[in-house]
Amino acid sequence: MSLVFPGMVKYFQELYASGVVISPLLAGLDASDRFDPVVFEDLDQEAEDFAVLNWPEKEVAATFGTLPVPDKFPKKALYETAAATAVLVAHERTGDTLIDEKIALDAFTRVKGFAEKHGLGVLLLLYRAVTAYDNMNALAYYGKIPERKFLLGKWHRPWIDYGITDELLIGILQGYYQILLEDGKRLVSLTEQGHQAYQEIGQALEDAGYFQHTLPPFHCSLYHFHSPRQWSAERSGK
Repeated sequence: MSLVFPGMVKYFQELYASGVVISPLLAGLDASDRFDPVVFEDLDQEAEDFAVLNWPEKEVAATFGTLPVPDKFPKKALYETAAATAVLVAHERTGDTLIDEKIALDAFTRVKGFAEKHGLGVLLLLYRAVTAYDNMNALAYYGKIPERKFLLGKWHRPWIDYGITDELLIGILQGYYQILLEDGKRLVSLTEQGHQAYQEIGQALEDAGYFQHTLPPFHCSLYHFHSPRQWSAERSGK
């Protein structure tokens, strides 16, 4: 199943037009400084409730076919999208990134509205494209990443507090990633098919305006970095 699907560019454009942004970096970075624990719990519960009601087996089959779908994937995608959108809403309204209950609720309302209009499956496919690009961008940049560091996002997604074993396994199943053994070490790298998919999804995201919406000036104004590669290099000490 390709990461680039029919209508992807149009859906991304409609996502931005509805005031929603998919950016795992914004969702996770320094969350403890931006979220009151109560706000976090409420947003997390909203995501879980919506996923339970709007992700029946019929929808899973129509969206992902025979590709494995982790149980927590819908909730994770909804939560991170709402959290990133909340940062955007806060930045728009106050010039800061502090998120209160009203901002969090307004952000989730935007996300829910998009999912209800186009289907939760569409939102999940867009989220999957972004996170896959994060993984592929890092592997294309570094060439090889130690498996443990890849699974914990140490070199490319240091804001996550969960492992991405499922993403690695599904990527291997699709032929995008491979595990190499070198001097007794396990390393993750892109396959030739993975390099091709990386170019295709990068072009699709460019066409959709993804980089304009999630990189400068918004990210740079908050985090003072010029590109995902600079961010990865700074965080990994390379």
